[in-house]
Amino acid sequence: MFQACSTGSEEKSNEQETENVLTPPVITNLADLGIDESAGVPTGLQIGAKAPGFAARDTQGTPFDLYSVLLDGPVVLVFYRGKWCNYCNQYLSNLGDSAKYILEKGATLVVVTPELKDNALEMAEKTKTSLRVISDPGNNIMDVFKVTFKVTDQYVEDIEKKHGVNIALNNGNPVPRLPVPATYIIGNQGDITYVHFDLNYGKRAFVSEILRFLP
Repeated sequence: MFQACSTGSEEKSNEQETENVLTPPVITNLADLGIDESAGVPTGLQIGAKAPGFAARDTQGTPFDLYSVLLDGPVVLVFYRGKWCNYCNQYLSNLGDSAKYILEKGATLVVVTPELKDNALEMAEKTKTSLRVISDPGNNIMDVFKVTFKVTDQYVEDIEKKHGVNIALNNGNPVPRLPVPATYIIGNQGDITYVHFDLNYGKRAFVSEILRFLP
């Protein structure tokens, strides 16, 4: 499931083709993605919707208020699953390498994770990026942007066996919940102008795609 402004959204530039990304997993059902359908399937927000306001502190303790930041230019809001996710590791590394191009467009880039602060800091160190990260263990931001889902028991078990990480403990939340790793561009007036939302966690927004849809 992919949503973006229609003009040029289906074209791939040479820059996109060479971005370092992992091959998305092949799935046959939502359980393969860890999504517990019985608890609801996230839909994301649509282009043209008004972005919900939120205020938080990033992992460095700096305040972030969405609508205050929007006074200075658009915001690129990215969600990621956790330090244990190889796709997140690779994607955030790529995003960090190219963040300057987003900032040169006058945009603010902020990343939201359900992980506890210490685990988010570990992710930043692992990927060697200086991205601005907000820890959202209560899922407050994730919920209002409609990216949250409950994780199946089997997926929790699989991740613990494979990566040695218990999702609920990693996130400081008694219920294991994760976000679809969506990307939103939010314009100065608070309108969502670009959406990349795909239930397959291996499919992420190319940086070159984000740059094309920034004003």
